[in-house]
Amino acid sequence: MQPPLPKQYFGNAVHGELVISIARELIEHGLGWAAWRINNMIASKTTQEVRKYLDDWVKNPKVVDQSPLTSASLLILGSSPWFGMYEGTIDFEVSMLPETLDAMREGAEFKEAVAT
Repeated sequence: MQPPLPKQYFGNAVHGELVISIARELIEHGLGWAAWRINNMIASKTTQEVRKYLDDWVKNPKVVDQSPLTSASLLILGSSPWFGMYEGTIDFEVSMLPETLDAMREGAEFKEAVAT
């Protein structure tokens, strides 16, 4: 954001967006394509758009309904510029069925993808 939030700001200024894909697209195009789509979505956000969202929220606060966030086919990404441990990186949070996690843990293709 330009100008950035003040250094004394203490809180959570979150602006969420969706990038939707189906498994077939991820298989066909690969993880780099997915990262490119996420990057394009982030780059398309303007300071004015994000500030308007935050200003509107202050005028009419809403608690986020987290029930859709429990889907077994959802991937959540996040990061924070406030903490050095997150600078230049993105956190991934994935909700999956236990059997899917087991298959991934044993899959050579997954191991190779996360090792590079």
